[in-house]
Amino acid sequence: MQQGMTENTSGADTSYEQALKSTGIVGGAQFLTILITVVKTKIVALLLGPAGVGVLGLLQGIVDMVRNATGLGIHFSAVKDVAAANASRDGQRIGRTIRILRRWVWGTGLLGMTVAIALSIPLSRFSFGSAEYAVPIVLVSVVLLLTSLQEGQLALLQGLRMIGKMAKAKVAGAVAGFVLTVPMYWWLGVKGIVPAMILTAAAMLAISWWFVRGIRVEPAKLTPKETFRGGLSIAKLGFFIVVTTFASTATMYIVRSFVSQKMGTDGVGMFQAAWNISNVYVGLITSAMLADFFPRLSERSNDHAAMARLTNEQGEIALIIGAPMVAGILLFIPAVLNILYSSQFMAATAILQWQMAGAFTGFLAWPLGVIFLAKGKGHYCILTDGVWCAAYLSIVFAGWNRFGLEILGIAAICSSFAKLVLVYVLVRTQFRFRWSRRNLRLIGLYGGLIAGALLTVLLASGWVKYAIGGAIVLIVCCISYRHLNEVVAVSSLITQIRRRIGGKRS
Repeated sequence: MQQGMTENTSGADTSYEQALKSTGIVGGAQFLTILITVVKTKIVALLLGPAGVGVLGLLQGIVDMVRNATGLGIHFSAVKDVAAANASRDGQRIGRTIRILRRWVWGTGLLGMTVAIALSIPLSRFSFGSAEYAVPIVLVSVVLLLTSLQEGQLALLQGLRMIGKMAKAKVAGAVAGFVLTVPMYWWLGVKGIVPAMILTAAAMLAISWWFVRGIRVEPAKLTPKETFRGGLSIAKLGFFIVVTTFASTATMYIVRSFVSQKMGTDGVGMFQAAWNISNVYVGLITSAMLADFFPRLSERSNDHAAMARLTNEQGEIALIIGAPMVAGILLFIPAVLNILYSSQFMAATAILQWQMAGAFTGFLAWPLGVIFLAKGKGHYCILTDGVWCAAYLSIVFAGWNRFGLEILGIAAICSSFAKLVLVYVLVRTQFRFRWSRRNLRLIGLYGGLIAGALLTVLLASGWVKYAIGGAIVLIVCCISYRHLNEVVAVSSLITQIRRRIGGKRS
């Protein structure tokens, strides 16, 4: 009989401190990345304007969509295999897994380039309404190969639990992107988008190689047939990731193209700005936690009680860290848009206020979704992400004429809530997982406060909005600090993180 994934804390040491340390290491790096990205985004917005940001968003959307369709999810699914091989302490197995990974990222990167070049004209016509951008799409296709190789290097570091090196590689990549792109945009304006994308991808690959160059593994001889078969086992889970990520990026691509047809590239720029803040910046938190959470959960995929405990702990950390960010950004959206972009992007407020509230449900759903990946049940990811995509597109198309840009935010919160309900039903019925009482209390408390913050920004104005909203943000921050202190001594944790960032291997 399958053991239920219920909370089990009797006699077991929780791993809050380990999870927070890893989150702090990667999160600290992510914080530096955010600062660099904020400055870069501000400069790019000023230099290119909403139309330029829209063109950049469309080209990046094409790259993301093709990469997710042809990458087979290798860079993510390989983490599970590398972590399992590393846990076995079998040098030959580790060497074989790494060699297979490196060969497959070359193959998938070249495949992505070929597809982008072959479809450059139809992609340009669908995105921009003409074949004008076919040549830029052909040129930017090289980013697909460079990015595939770079993501393979980062997957290796993550699978080997070298979280510190992975974090440093990401920060260095962000710095390189800033140094290379800003002068390019200053000099060439919109025409600098393509060369800036290529130079950034090349620099990030070089940096990732620098951090993995010292890794020594036993040599493994593999025939092409063995490489193909070995890669299929990695790609099996990756296939489900491909479908889900492709569906998500294709959905965003369709929405950007739809908005472009309705409002031009200025409208796409507004949507891109709101999407970056509510998903990219907030997503950096979940990415920081996922870096260590996924390998740890994969190592315990046969112990349902341990998986339940880890998932509840990680979910609690996501709430404690994420809720203050959601509440803070929600209250100060105009200031955030002005700081990160410019006053030209104020129309994005109507989208962002709904999307930020929807981001709270994302913090609830993501650790549950990792259970599917750790258990190798990727078809559940396809189902849940498919529901999100279908709901999002349906609401956008049905409500555009009435709500305009605002429907993009309303659709985000509605579809995110639908996905959360489905994800929880699946993990509850299939794996007998349930949230701990502690998490249920936090969900109710934070959920009520976030809902109050949303109503405040929608209905109030002037000093009333900031008085009520400020009180809500203060309460959320106090709750998070108190709960953080309950699971780990904050000052001690910060000291340990600073020491580890200073050079200790994770």
